[in-house]
Order: sequence, then C-alpha cells, then structure tokens
Amino acid sequence: MLPTELFEKRRQNLSHAIDQWVATGQFKNGKAVCEHHDLDIPLITQLLNSHRQIGEKFARELEQQLGLVKGSLDGEVKFVESIELLMAAMPLFRMQVHESEAFTLISIENDHNALLAGLFQLNPQLYAIEVTDSFYAPILQPDWIIVCDKHTAETGQIVCVYLANAINLILKLKQQSQSQMTFERLDGLRQVTFNVADIERVDPIVAILPVLNTF
Repeated sequence: MLPTELFEKRRQNLSHAIDQWVATGQFKNGKAVCEHHDLDIPLITQLLNSHRQIGEKFARELEQQLGLVKGSLDGEVKFVESIELLMAAMPLFRMQVHESEAFTLISIENDHNALLAGLFQLNPQLYAIEVTDSFYAPILQPDWIIVCDKHTAETGQIVCVYLANAINLILKLKQQSQSQMTFERLDGLRQVTFNVADIERVDPIVAILPVLNTF
C-alpha cells in the first residue's frame, strides 16, 4: 500500500471507529466520543476533514485511546471489547411507582432486550419501559412494554414526560409554547400544564407491545 493510500485508510477508519461509538447510543455525537476518550477535538476534526497525514506513532496512540486493537487504523476496525456487545440490546427500564401515576425508572436486563433490539434495528434513540401498574389502563396494562424515542415529540402523541424533580408521567401532549406545555391524562379526564423550565425532556412513545412474549 502506498503511503498516501495508508494515510487515507487511517483517516477513513478513524471516522468509522468514531461512528461506531456513536452508534452504540452511549454518545450523542463525535464530539462526545472525543471528549470521553480524551482526544483533541480540533485536531481530530482537522484530521477527518483534510489530507493531514496520520503517522505511525499517532495512529497507534489513537487506537489505544479509542479502545481499538493495535493496527486497526491500518486495516479493519476492531475493538478490544466487542462493540457489538454494547449494541446487542435496547436499554430496558421498569417503572417504579411512587404515587398515583408518577414513577421513576429502574434499569433492568432480561430476555426482552435482544428481542427489542432486533425488532427496532438497534436504533440508539430508542429505549423501552416495562409497565408495572394498572394506573394507565386500559391504554397500558401491567407487563406491557412501551418503546420511547428520544426525538422531539409532536402534539397529539402519547409521551413520557421527564420532570425536573426526577418524577415521570405518561400523558398525551395537547399543545406547547415556548414557555409552557399542556398534557392530557390518557383517560381524557384531566389536563395539566407545566412550565418548560420544569420539564427535563418529553419523549414520544412510538410503540406499545402488549404481547411481547409471542414474537
């Protein structure tokens, strides 16, 4: 391989390695990957967007910092710990009920994880919640699984509302402005309005799986 071809290969593999880390869902973007692995962000940006050479010594340093097998940037990108294992399951949580319809989430692992990941093609923006109580019935029943998306919710969607006080609710988004968001209970009996400042985030529910064990 000519030196120029090797330098280009290293650049492409560096980009691929960073993309792979982002794809695990642990990092929002390449900048976050660099920050986590103590990489010089301006330098990495320059390397990825120019023809600046990545020399032998620096290539080995990058591999070590990014958790790559030695020599990966020169050939095939391989991680010291299989990155596929990090992507093998969709994050799964269980509701821990506090009062009325309010709950917090507990991270769990069970046989649903790999199945969920397969159903939704390892989308890092998705996560699942196991319903544990009947207070959202009949829309949501105990032991059902809901799949949430970290993308912006739209009016009319059923959403998981994460409040700044660490309490969560499942509601229907009715309307929103720059300062307030209005929601409706799933039974349609009552509406509630929160200041945007009191809301951490609002994630739309994109799937309800009532009979997951039959797949």
